[in-house]
Amino acid sequence: MKLKISILSIFYLLFVLTISAKQFTVVLDAGHGGKDPGAVGKKGQEKTINLNVALTVGKMITDKHPDVKVVYTRQTDKYVTLQERPNIANNADGDLFISIHTNASESTKAYGAETFTLGLSKSQANFEVAKRENSVLLLEEGNKETYQGFDPTSPDSYIMFEFMQSKYIDQSVEIAYYIQKEFVEIKRLDRGVRQAIFWVLHQVKMPSILVELGFITNPAEETFLLSDEGQNKMATCIYSAFEKYKHEYDKRTITTPQIVETKTEKPEQQPQSTEKPKTTTKEKKEKSKGKENDKTTKPTPAAKPETPSSAVTYKIQVFSSRTLIPKNNSDYRKAEKYQPISHYSENGWYKYTCGDTHTYADAETRLKEVRQIFKDAVLVAFEGDKKISIAEAKNKESQPKQETIKPEETPQNNITFRIQVFSSRNEVPKDNYDMRRAQKYQPVTYYTENGWYKYTCTETSSYSEAKENLKKVQETFKDAVIVAFKDNKKISINEAIEKKIK
Repeated sequence: MKLKISILSIFYLLFVLTISAKQFTVVLDAGHGGKDPGAVGKKGQEKTINLNVALTVGKMITDKHPDVKVVYTRQTDKYVTLQERPNIANNADGDLFISIHTNASESTKAYGAETFTLGLSKSQANFEVAKRENSVLLLEEGNKETYQGFDPTSPDSYIMFEFMQSKYIDQSVEIAYYIQKEFVEIKRLDRGVRQAIFWVLHQVKMPSILVELGFITNPAEETFLLSDEGQNKMATCIYSAFEKYKHEYDKRTITTPQIVETKTEKPEQQPQSTEKPKTTTKEKKEKSKGKENDKTTKPTPAAKPETPSSAVTYKIQVFSSRTLIPKNNSDYRKAEKYQPISHYSENGWYKYTCGDTHTYADAETRLKEVRQIFKDAVLVAFEGDKKISIAEAKNKESQPKQETIKPEETPQNNITFRIQVFSSRNEVPKDNYDMRRAQKYQPVTYYTENGWYKYTCTETSSYSEAKENLKKVQETFKDAVIVAFKDNKKISINEAIEKKIK
């Protein structure tokens, strides 16, 4: 009788927790509007494209996810200030902020889609995008007071963000990668996931991204983005990425359904010895004799370093429990089909995984198999024994091999000049847009300074040759500069020239 009451109490508690759970809220921000047209093409204006796509995304979410609340910063062609947009998001207690924009360039040949997260980037291309989108605040009266003297056109103003860190960066990068992957699926040019300082992203208190759908200054892209077909395709990509993000979000934050299944198994089926493993002298003696049952009831830890500690490992999380689960548990037996089985601890829970792989492609394939048995299975990733986000794991998986670009390969005791082209808080993968452009000027290397990865290209022992190289590189990277090294240590240009003379 007591057992029945206890089980009923658990279900009642789970019911209360479910109905009281916070509703997921997504905030859709259609950039520009009203007196602010945004970028202007030969046929249309950015504000119109942004609004149509935002409204389409919102309708898709509302139709297919009635449990999700959709909040718009604007639903008509009206002017909304740059500060009002994050205020709307924060007041709505949003869980995700998606700002939708259309790009522009002095070149009519520029094309492709990119997604930005908040971050300090010294890339001139990223700065130009941020400068253009932030400059809308100059339309407002009293902008100096409202925006704390921030001048979006001045590089010096961005110094105030030098030590900025976002606690939502992992989730922001995750949704950004989902969106770019969807763009690739419809054959859009992938300009990558990038970082820049956008006021709206800096002010919102939730995971946030800014999507640049394409270039209105490119005739072909303008036609595509102004068409119903083009807007629907881009909206569908954003919706599909949202759906993936929401699915992963639910698995990270709503664990009770998984726990119910484990906790409601008949407790009398579990050996009494697992309740009090250290209470009798007899059990201690049996353990010292190497009794097999005591060992076999403990799954292998998830962090077992069967692969090098630096390798990324994808695992499939299938269920979780407040206590260790014995091998005769029904879920554990089901999971044995997908070896190896392991577990890790997080926030007081034992989370069980299976089906280790080392590439995201293999992990996705394995996940489909596992979901035939465990419908709510999700991917998790580890670097050595440290759990990392899926987005971070994918980024590390695609990193260029260190030995191909490290500056340590430079001959010792020699002064060299290189051209610095861009920098990043994280190592940049080979498929990054700027990295692909830099490949034209080999060798591409990087060095670290004050927590930044600073990427360089070309290399010469002659300063005069370095100046010639700089002219060529600046055709692609306008803000490229010459940097000098001696024995792989950065030195000033003047010092390098003096040592050359000596």
